Amino acid sequence: EAEAGAAEAGAHGEGEAAAADATPSGKQIEVHECFRAVSNLRPVFGEECVRNKEMLFSRDECRAALVAYGRRENLVVEGKAGRMNLDKLLKSGLYGKKEGVEVGTEVDASDVFERIMSKMQRYHRVVCDG
Repeated sequence: EAEAGAAEAGAHGEGEAAAADATPSGKQIEVHECFRAVSNLRPVFGEECVRNKEMLFSRDECRAALVAYGRRENLVVEGKAGRMNLDKLLKSGLYGKKEGVEVGTEVDASDVFERIMSKMQRYHRVVCDG
């Protein structure tokens, strides 16, 4: 688990504040949890992420990226909310050989999201108001 300060390059989003405290000088400090995609999952986060491996995302941005990827790659199961089909990238990047899933297997999108989040590199961004 890696951590980074406010100077971390390539931050894409703020995410949710994990903690907020006042310093002795009265300045507010916020700590935001951010995530960086591992190399084999960068295409889920778009072309910019493929080109810039330093990009950081909030948890909400990770969810939005998965939804956009599912739509872009026609993986969303019509008429079944919250369901998607696996493509080669998601199957090989998120599921083990013994899990009984193949390319085209219909799975719960929330499971795919949680598996993506478990593969992400975790960072923390520290923001001070002055």
